[in-house]
Amino acid sequence: MKKWKYVAGVMFLWLAFGASAMAEEKEMPDGQKFDAEFYAAAYPDVAAEIGTAEADLYQHYVTYGKAEGRKAYAADQPVVNKTLLCTKSSAYDTLEDRRINVELAADRINGIILTPGSTFSFSKSVGTRTKENGYVVAESFASGRKTTSVGGGICQVSSTLYCGIAESVPAQIKVTERHKHSAPVDYVPENMDATIAEGSLDFRFQNAGTKNLQIVTSCDQGIVTTSVYEIN
Repeated sequence: MKKWKYVAGVMFLWLAFGASAMAEEKEMPDGQKFDAEFYAAAYPDVAAEIGTAEADLYQHYVTYGKAEGRKAYAADQPVVNKTLLCTKSSAYDTLEDRRINVELAADRINGIILTPGSTFSFSKSVGTRTKENGYVVAESFASGRKTTSVGGGICQVSSTLYCGIAESVPAQIKVTERHKHSAPVDYVPENMDATIAEGSLDFRFQNAGTKNLQIVTSCDQGIVTTSVYEIN
């Protein structure tokens, strides 16, 4: 049954994000590469259940393995040298339901690699905002008024990421789409937010440099931090 649920999950991700998303470079937040051969050898229970295809093993790690404390690669991989381009933090209430959406969205963009010339889409990267995809009903904005919606709160992550970029203005990052909320938000400075509306509004930026970029995020005790690194 678990295998069937896993296969169904992979099929959903394929349909939601497309084949290109599944083929993206599989790198961890620390810049190390996911090692499918190591993962299969280290966790024979996983290999026996889903096989040894790299895409399946990687998706298992993202969906189950990371939370279970499994390792994505051998500890003797070389350290990747990275340069911090921008970083920003903002606070959220850990007692509110929107916490789930903030942390889920942050986790889903964590570790994304952008090759030179490629474009990051926040909306595409965090996935469809549905209960089936892990999101919950929480406070959001619509037409300048507070309301509730599934996925309410994800804009705090996009806004924190945008604010860090806008404050640092790294030459390697070119913002290609960004929209303000219909009302002020209190988690980033005024006019430094980036709202998201599935199917219509997105936050996107392009890697305008000559090296790979990596998005790194974390959530700790009500503080979400987003950073962008250049991989040397």
